[in-house]
Amino acid sequence: MKNLLTLILPVLLSQNIFAQYFTKITEGDIVNTLSDSRSCNWVDFNNDGWQDVQITNGKYPLEDNLLYINNGDGTFETITDGAIVSDFVPSDGATWADHDNDGDIDCFVVNWYGIDNLFYDNNGDETFTQITIGDFLWKTMDILKHQAGVIIIMIVMLIFM
Repeated sequence: MKNLLTLILPVLLSQNIFAQYFTKITEGDIVNTLSDSRSCNWVDFNNDGWQDVQITNGKYPLEDNLLYINNGDGTFETITDGAIVSDFVPSDGATWADHDNDGDIDCFVVNWYGIDNLFYDNNGDETFTQITIGDFLWKTMDILKHQAGVIIIMIVMLIFM
């Protein structure tokens, strides 16, 4: 029994030491902007050591995505200008990576309803340039046409088999 207490007691005492605590934020655009949000990305896009927030919005067009800079004091600055927050298309999600190895992470946004996906190159100065050419920016309608063709071929095969 004493050995069991010796094992359990440190675990019970350490729970308060290593526990994570959260503070509810009730002020600022980041919690008071109404939107039909689809995904949230915590990413340090400006390389200042603080996790910034990007929120993709959909399912209806004309609802822009949101981008907030973490001020490091529990508040966030809203980015209101630039291509990355004014695309006017319904987005479903996004992912971030440094595609060109320049030290700045870039953003790829996936959209709804056959609307082309969007790619934003990080300029390194808290602005982004929308990239509109490249094989990775596939056209959703082309894929849907291909899938429809495959389905038609499968139906024909079933009929004649």
